[in-house]
Amino acid sequence: MGNDGLYFEDLELNQVFESQPIEITPVEVDIFNIMTYHADRVDNSRNIHMNPEFARALGFRDRVVPGLFILTLINKAFILLGLYKKATVLLGLNNVLFRRPVYPNDKIRVRFTVADKRRVEKWKDKGIITYHVEMINQENEVVCTADVSYQYLTRER
Repeated sequence: MGNDGLYFEDLELNQVFESQPIEITPVEVDIFNIMTYHADRVDNSRNIHMNPEFARALGFRDRVVPGLFILTLINKAFILLGLYKKATVLLGLNNVLFRRPVYPNDKIRVRFTVADKRRVEKWKDKGIITYHVEMINQENEVVCTADVSYQYLTRER
């Protein structure tokens, strides 16, 4: 990929991009939980994202990373791979499936496969790229899948 990024025309159906493993640290999970579950103000004793003992009692090996946190890794990987450079806006996130639990200290790779590519008549200098995203843990298990669409700049302006 060029240093300036890929334009709409540069992306091809079934083209694949995969990030290096991204480690989910316990501190990141704690910060996310404070922001979303009011961890500092609410009784979270029955919350699988905050209480490891409660999570284990339900059959998990540890507390579970919240699904919304996992989805933020799509954006992180998108940036780390340089795919954002010609993308102008996130248009949508669809068909999200959480397939396996994710735990603090897991390492997640994010694989983007170009699933759809289309022009939009009202946008003369932009198109839509939809990626099928797979998030894969250190055991090579798919933990989450989703389809994510971005508006991309075209070379034609």
